[in-house]
Amino acid sequence: MRSIGLCGQGAQGRGLAARLSAGARAAVPVWDPAASGGLAYRDAGELARALAPPRLVILAADAGGADALLPGLEAALAPGDAVLHAGNERYQRAPERRERLARAGIGMLDLGVGIGPEAARSGPTIMAGGDAALFDEVAPVLAPIAAVVDGSPCVGLIGPSGAGHLAKVIHLGIEYADVHILAEALDLLAAGGLAGDELAEVFEAWDEGPLASLFVQASARILRARDPETGRPMLEIVDDASQMKAMGAWFVEDALALGVPAPAIAAAIDARRVGGRQSERAGAAERLGPPPQLPAPDRAALIEDVRCAALAAKLCACAQAFDLLRATAAARSWQVDPAELARLSRAGCAIRAGVFASIQQACAREPEGMLLDRELAARLVALVPGWRRAVSTAALHGLAAPVLSAALAWFDWYRRARLPTSLIQALRDSVGGLPFRRTDRPGDFHGDW
Repeated sequence: MRSIGLCGQGAQGRGLAARLSAGARAAVPVWDPAASGGLAYRDAGELARALAPPRLVILAADAGGADALLPGLEAALAPGDAVLHAGNERYQRAPERRERLARAGIGMLDLGVGIGPEAARSGPTIMAGGDAALFDEVAPVLAPIAAVVDGSPCVGLIGPSGAGHLAKVIHLGIEYADVHILAEALDLLAAGGLAGDELAEVFEAWDEGPLASLFVQASARILRARDPETGRPMLEIVDDASQMKAMGAWFVEDALALGVPAPAIAAAIDARRVGGRQSERAGAAERLGPPPQLPAPDRAALIEDVRCAALAAKLCACAQAFDLLRATAAARSWQVDPAELARLSRAGCAIRAGVFASIQQACAREPEGMLLDRELAARLVALVPGWRRAVSTAALHGLAAPVLSAALAWFDWYRRARLPTSLIQALRDSVGGLPFRRTDRPGDFHGDW
């Protein structure tokens, strides 16, 4: 039986400690560098030395923070001890850290951990990367603090070292797409004349169906909220200068490095950056003029079209995100289970959504790509007419719908057996002297242009 300690930073570290203490019915020692006095310990090493071997230290340190804490831990730990790194971090860093600790006989897993008030109340999802034997040993420690779905704890091994951090990056990518899809949906519905409680009612209805998610549920509450000082709807007084953390771009950077097309998620990141350029947008609004004023579309039809668009774009964003898992696994010779990642996305995390049950089944049936699964593909195709109408409505009304539009363009490109990119290949040869391949025989060729 391992003794457990936690090196925590901020709310995530303290939340994990509280859940671990409740599960163990005994206080879990914590060292928090952000707290006064580090909560009884001078540093991470002192915390580790206070534990009886064999020890399990959970390190809740975000990007780069582990570099400052690991040397002290390594000096204090002994062969047979283990470290679980539960902070947000680049997945590429995990293997080198695991190998470094392994030379000292210390085991290490990287964990992608769900955060937020819901995860604090009902438990987070915990997505691990690393050695299967070590995971099997510590999983019983993690299971009691985790969220539960279909009677099973949301604790799972995604793959080798780095896969847990990668799973969290994939969650972040989906999260950015998710929230922007809902903002675009809100904009379209408002153009149709809906406001206030009417908008809240639409989101509440959506939360009873296939779009059910933490973000849809929270959006409905936000749309009903009023500022206690002015009585105005809260959304009217929330500044629209959108912000993002550096880790928001990690997904796109990793996708570009591996040649994984993820335009829906990239559009969400780009749109967030445009949103942050508030003063420039104010100048553009004055010089470029307002969007066209068109008659409001039929409300009932618009609500259904926007619902179709939101669900279809979400499915495509998830497909693009899961492509990064497969591409990384192929590049690094990992064995991964996309269906397990989908299961761990059903509770205990910000992207928690009912649709992940269908994605889990699709990934189990068709591990090479969820949209190749006939059942999920048929479901997506049924949404396409309304999706197209919603994107068309946005374009005609001068409403930016970058994620809905990018997802639709990706869908149309992805489903074509032959593309007009043959012209690109010919131009590469004609202008750049780069060879092309023919459809009728193997080899590299040049044309007489």
